[in-house]
Parts: sequence; structure tokens; C-alpha cells
Amino acid sequence: MVAFQASDFAPEVLEQVKSAIKRTLPTGKTQRHRLVFELCRELKAIPAIADAQPRQLTAILRAWWERAKEHSRTPYEEHFFDFAEGWRKVKFPKGTEPMTQIVERAKLGPFPEVAAQFEQEPLRLLVAICRELQRNAGEGPFFLSSRDAGRLLGVEHTTAHRWLHGLKNMGILAIVEAGSQNPKDHKASRYRYLPLIEENPAK
Repeated sequence: MVAFQASDFAPEVLEQVKSAIKRTLPTGKTQRHRLVFELCRELKAIPAIADAQPRQLTAILRAWWERAKEHSRTPYEEHFFDFAEGWRKVKFPKGTEPMTQIVERAKLGPFPEVAAQFEQEPLRLLVAICRELQRNAGEGPFFLSSRDAGRLLGVEHTTAHRWLHGLKNMGILAIVEAGSQNPKDHKASRYRYLPLIEENPAK
């Protein structure tokens, strides 16, 4: 199976590939596994290469690695092994994951009434996202990490963490299970969005 070269791509596909590489470059150490997987998700979202085999995409991965290796001493081959495994595990290409759909529903509004008390638009959006997550979870709790919330809202994860705890203190959220403070554990907190539970009590 022949590997793709840059000259094999149409100009618009090449631009999509370049954008995917740029968006997934590490900014520090210990980011390799997560960002290689994010690169897989980004590339899977490009229809022209979504069905390719990992070994066909070595030129893309090597282009990514050449720019990323300043933050990692790990050899290229290890990155390829991560890439091949990540490519197999991708369930939701970038932009098609359930969270993206939930955020879009939250943005369409109208925002919950309890969000009107806040002046900051991202904070009002966070309340709306929590409502949609609760609707999606039904009677069970939903997962949301401060890092994911920060990424979705365009704020620092520390700000998102403070907002989530603020919503808890105001009785808008209840923490069912606290997540790990260690980002390497990837364990998000579990919440309930209380206004929706109160509006739709279990029968």
C-alpha cells in the first residue's frame, strides 16, 4: 500500500492537513499521547483520507513530528506506533463527537433562565452546556472536566474550574463524584444540573 505524498493531495485537502498539524502541535512535554490521538481525530475528519491506513499517512505524521520533536526526545517510530493505535481507536472524528453537538444545541438557546444572572457570555454558555449534558444523560449524572470546559468556552481551565465550583455553590450544579486533579489521570468530575432535575422530577 503506497504512502501518500504532499503532491498527491488537492490544494484544499493539503490546507486541511496543514491546519490539523498546526492545531495538534505540543507546547510542552508529556503531551505526546494525547496530541497524537487528536491528530488522528483531525485527520479522520478529512473525507479524502478518512479511510486511509496509518502507513499511508507517514508523510503527514513525519511532518507533524518534525515540528513537534523540540518538545519530545521520543523517536519517530514510537510516535508512529501511537498514531497507528490511535487511528484504530478513533470513534468520533473531530467535529462529529457528541460534545460538539451538545455545545451547538446549547449555543442555539435560548439560555436557561438561571444563566441570565451572569454578565459573562462564556459563563452563561457553560450553564447552557450543563443543561444539555443533563438532558443527554437523562436521570444519571454527566461527566465534565474543567479542561474540557475551558477548551469549549475559550477560557483557561483554572477559570472553568472556578466557574464549575461557583455553579455548585449557587445550587445550579451538584457534584456527584469529584474528578482527579492530576491531568494525566483523565478522570472528569460527574455532575447533575439541578434546575433541570427540579423541572422534571422522576416519577
